[in-house]
Amino acid sequence: MLHSGIRRVIPPLLLREPVLGFAVIWTIVIWLAYGGGTPYMDGAIDFVKVMDYHSGGFDQLFAHWMSDHPPLKVWLSSMSFHLFGVTARSYSFPGAVFFAIGVIAFHQLLVKIADVRTARIGALLLACDPLFNSIAQFTMTDLMVAALSLTSFAAYAHQRWRIWLAAMIGAVMAKETAALLPAAFILQWLLGWLVARHAGAPRPEWRKLLLPIAALGTLAAWIVSLKLQGRPEWSDWIFAPTGNQLGAFGTIMANIRTGELWNDYAVQNWLHLFVLNFQWVYTLAALFLISGSLWHWFHRKDDEAAVTPALFATPWPAMLLFGSGYALLVLTFQTYTITRYVTPAAVLLLVPATMAISRWLDRSGALRPLLLSLGVALMVVRMFWSVDPVSIRIWGREMVMGQTLYGVNRQLAGNDGLTYNMQFQRIIAGRTRLLDEARQSTGPVRAPDCNWVFPDPRNDKQVTAILGYIPPGTDPTCQP
Repeated sequence: MLHSGIRRVIPPLLLREPVLGFAVIWTIVIWLAYGGGTPYMDGAIDFVKVMDYHSGGFDQLFAHWMSDHPPLKVWLSSMSFHLFGVTARSYSFPGAVFFAIGVIAFHQLLVKIADVRTARIGALLLACDPLFNSIAQFTMTDLMVAALSLTSFAAYAHQRWRIWLAAMIGAVMAKETAALLPAAFILQWLLGWLVARHAGAPRPEWRKLLLPIAALGTLAAWIVSLKLQGRPEWSDWIFAPTGNQLGAFGTIMANIRTGELWNDYAVQNWLHLFVLNFQWVYTLAALFLISGSLWHWFHRKDDEAAVTPALFATPWPAMLLFGSGYALLVLTFQTYTITRYVTPAAVLLLVPATMAISRWLDRSGALRPLLLSLGVALMVVRMFWSVDPVSIRIWGREMVMGQTLYGVNRQLAGNDGLTYNMQFQRIIAGRTRLLDEARQSTGPVRAPDCNWVFPDPRNDKQVTAILGYIPPGTDPTCQP
């Protein structure tokens, strides 16, 4: 059984790999430190959606919202409410679980496609990744897709087919954009079949084709169920001219057909993916490894095949197809360029970056302590401050509730674009203290930044009422 298999593997793995165990413990520490923060911005919107489902099922959820993502998040969050009660910490609990799943999966993926030392480095890098940390608190769907896509690649590498299928189904039921994940594996199977046929080698197994098709079928069943109830798939906040007529999938197809993949939204998302908050350091490391691999490929021996069937027994082709497809199709979509949208592609960019860093450390000799010190310093700085000179030059600065951030919200990202490191958790913690003080004094919230305390009055009203900060039916108030 899937559950018993996971139960047999995970605890021994954490005991055998203390570095991975430390990385997972870090995810627990972060949840204990910040998981009780009051839902904020998109986290508040999703909290209200979960409460609608928790209180009245799909009928109430559909009655209050125009369009809907697949329901995995509301299912799991509602389950957490049933188990632990309706609190901010129970709302954040699934995010801590997916955070840990992502770290473990990243480690296991690198064990198979690289080596154990690289896997240990990768587990620490992902556990300390500021974007991954910041969006875990409210279990944002992009975190779920990133963690489950890593799980699917690791399961494929280890030939754990039940886990592979479960991860693909979980990903597509978290967010529609994850349809690229089983599609990448299907395309890998087709390419592998052609290469094997040309080489006279055994063809790929049929289950490697049928299981991704089954995962896509799960998403198709969800969309059909929406259509039968007269509801569209996700269609909110689409700024393309085709948005109202074609919806999300139709808009992506129109972008491909008309060549609209290069647009202002794409540029901002690509900057978030490759540059924001010292991300350019990892981009350069990844390019170093990729350029070296390409050099060796172009200078291979004359009798050495350009592509072999053995490549398609690994997850590398699907990883390349999914990552590049995400960057070219999802990140070019005309909607708010919220920083978390790049997460599924960013964790794959970390794969070659980690491999490059591992090689540098292996060859650094006496400079290894210096490189390790610089690496740790970079991780800490990225996590808690916004001091990258490149990012400051591109986006400027923005002061929010005592935190100096990059001004990404002034571009196309909106306020939720400020969610890229632990400064967002500090803002949430500070806002929660203000709400607690107001509840104890039975007066208004006292803060100099009232627009940031309640940036979404409609949903903030519901969240603060549900969590007992204000009496039901009243409005939260703030005074400087």
